[in-house]
Amino acid sequence: AAWIEIMFKRNSSRVLCVAAPTGGVDPINFTLLWRKRMKKVFGAIGSALGYLMLFLGVQFVVSLLIMLVIMIQTVLGAMPYGYGNEFYLISEVMDAIFGSMMLIVLLSDVITVLVLWLIFFCRRKSFLGETQICRLPAGGIVPIILLGFSANILVSFLLSIVPLPQSWLDSYFQNVSLVVNDKGIIAWIAAVVAAPIAEELIFRGLIYTRLKRAMPSVLAAVISSLLFGIAHGTILWAISTFLIGMLLIWLFETFHSLLASILAHSALNLVGMLPYFDHEMSDTEGWIWFAASLLVFVASALWIILLRKKKSIPLAGPQERNMSPAAEESEA
Repeated sequence: AAWIEIMFKRNSSRVLCVAAPTGGVDPINFTLLWRKRMKKVFGAIGSALGYLMLFLGVQFVVSLLIMLVIMIQTVLGAMPYGYGNEFYLISEVMDAIFGSMMLIVLLSDVITVLVLWLIFFCRRKSFLGETQICRLPAGGIVPIILLGFSANILVSFLLSIVPLPQSWLDSYFQNVSLVVNDKGIIAWIAAVVAAPIAEELIFRGLIYTRLKRAMPSVLAAVISSLLFGIAHGTILWAISTFLIGMLLIWLFETFHSLLASILAHSALNLVGMLPYFDHEMSDTEGWIWFAASLLVFVASALWIILLRKKKSIPLAGPQERNMSPAAEESEA
């Protein structure tokens, strides 16, 4: 009698159990299938970790180089007048480093994108296809921008009313001040253009999609969002970016295009750069902004859901539609 193949399909992951006519399981085939599955799982996880290390590694190298340049410039500038107070020199160096944070972000993000493009070019793979960058439906652009804009205000307000340790708040506002206090062109390009593109490529386009091949989508979303939050440093910033990361994954999965999360991420960062939100609001003003943002957020989300129900959004991106099982096996 022929062998009976029982197929279990879950979250696009296929697990084969080859059963004998007597009800037993062929141990040889089962072992081979299990090894093949585990190889795919560990390969996907390793690929995701590799992209994370690339992102963090580029940031570390760029930060180190700029710090060395600042230190050399500061020391050389102090030589004609004598070194004087060493603590003063250290303070000058630290102030210069903090003042160059957005330059570090900009350079790191640009280099990260270029390295990613070079990696896929050398592997003869489509950079846009591998990261699922495809055209958005015209009707989805406005609700995506409104969703990102309102999400920033909502998350910031919710964190402000939750009782949190003062040390968390101090470290959070210190890091935020490095961004919002710098209104130069470099800061605008870094926050609104470079950071959304680089971070979405890494955390949604590559890490999330690779983890999703090894585990359920919800778990992949949680892990990639946690990594996204941890990469931002402080505890409070990690919490807010985790929530935002989950929202960006929802947009990415809904539109099947990384452009959706990039656009929302850009709108979200834009809010922090606007001069109006620099000052401390009164309780009444804060609640008004919260209510208005909540209304816009819900309306935008319903707008996007309605687009999906009307099939104005493609059911799958080109990468998902054209990928065969053999091609999926060969993905890194």
